[in-house]
Amino acid sequence: MSEVDVIRHFTRLSTWNYAIDLGLYPPRFCTMKYNPRINEQAARVDGMAWIHPYQPDSLSQGAMQVISELERCLLEITGMDAITLQPAAGAHGEFTGILMIHAALAAKGNRAKRF
Repeated sequence: MSEVDVIRHFTRLSTWNYAIDLGLYPPRFCTMKYNPRINEQAARVDGMAWIHPYQPDSLSQGAMQVISELERCLLEITGMDAITLQPAAGAHGEFTGILMIHAALAAKGNRAKRF
């Protein structure tokens, strides 16, 4: 096979993988998250790439500043009173969303359904 044919073959194979820039993820794919390419670059920045939840607070201040700034920006954009960045996704994220909807409906006087 020629080099061009090999490249075409592997390029074609690569399009069989799900990628957000090639189309939408099907529903119910909890392990496949929407991660734009820019997020992948940001995650590789030296100060962020090796961050760990159990490292000392003194080593986490940069990440905490990024999280705080993101929360502030999202509040400004959405006009909401509060926001949470955790949990991120999956079943625990879906459950958090359900609880938030329940709390919002309860605050409006709709207490027809209980968990």
